[in-house]
This record gives sequence, structure tokens and C-alpha cells, in this order.
Amino acid sequence: MLAALAGVARAQPTELPSHVSAHFRNGLIFVDATMYGTLGLFLLDTGAGATAVDPHYAMAAQLHISRQHEQVTGRGGKLDVRRADPTALTIVGGPQARIAPVVTDLSQAAHAMGVPLGGILGEDFL
Repeated sequence: MLAALAGVARAQPTELPSHVSAHFRNGLIFVDATMYGTLGLFLLDTGAGATAVDPHYAMAAQLHISRQHEQVTGRGGKLDVRRADPTALTIVGGPQARIAPVVTDLSQAAHAMGVPLGGILGEDFL
């Protein structure tokens, strides 16, 4: 039985990225990522349910954003968000996934972290 399972595992090899640009700061992991070719710095957040992007990054990347505002509950409480159309997000030197990010003001988080934060990669990407 184990031999059969080992054969299945070998039948589908996983190709690892050769180089992912990661930055470490105060115990946090940031990666360089792109949407529509626009480079941004994204925080990896395994506790975030969805990927969020800052409105400034969303405009630079020319994301198509809903005009309708919604309230969602995040770790820090209620957030005012707008939804963006699904798009491809690519980690520089790494994987790509099609996601539908939310757009919300991340300026306070960026200021607190001391980085120009383009977005937060959530569970939908990870």
C-alpha cells in the first residue's frame, strides 16, 4: 500500500520557484508581487481571509473596482471595502493565482509597519 502511495506522490512532481523576492521586517514577511504588471509590496498574512489592496495600488494597477461600499469584519473590527474584479496576482519569481481582492485603505497599517504597503496576501492566494 505504501509503495502504491509513493508512486502516486512521484507521479505529480511539484516545481518550486527558483527565486522569490522576500523581505523580513519585525517578524513579518513581505513579498514583491504584481497585478497587471504593477509592482507592489505585499504582506503575507495567513490569518486574513482575503487579499486586500490599498486604493493607491489599485489605481496604479488599474484594477476594476466596484463603486459600492461594503462593511466586512476583519481581525481589527469592521472595515469599509470595495470589491475588485478577479485578476491575476503574481509573486515575483514565484506562483500566480487568480483572486478577487477587496480594496481598502491600508495607510495606517503601512505607516505602523514602516513600509509602502501595496496589499495584504490572504488565504485566497495562499
